[in-house]
Amino acid sequence: MSPSLSTCSVGQRASEPVVTSWSLLQEGSHGPWTALSEDDKYWARRRKNNMAAKRSRDARRLKENQIAIRASFLEKENSALRQEVADLRKELGKCKNILAKYEARHGPL
Repeated sequence: MSPSLSTCSVGQRASEPVVTSWSLLQEGSHGPWTALSEDDKYWARRRKNNMAAKRSRDARRLKENQIAIRASFLEKENSALRQEVADLRKELGKCKNILAKYEARHGPL
């Protein structure tokens, strides 16, 4: 990008180009604000990326919390089902004992 030249001012030699901030703004292949906005573009991209990263972290944290809650629920359910199985096995043992006593007195069914 070559800066635009303006006329020389008082006390300046005619061979020296004068570069103004306006001339920098006017030049550029991407529009009039290219020279001053590259830094702004960078920071806009950084802000956008930071917000996306925060959303990603928040989503991951939410998903991890949901998984932890689900795991806790499943552990409690598993414990309750194991207790139910133990109770049913105990009841089955009692029933088998009653049946064995009955068959001992009255013969097989």
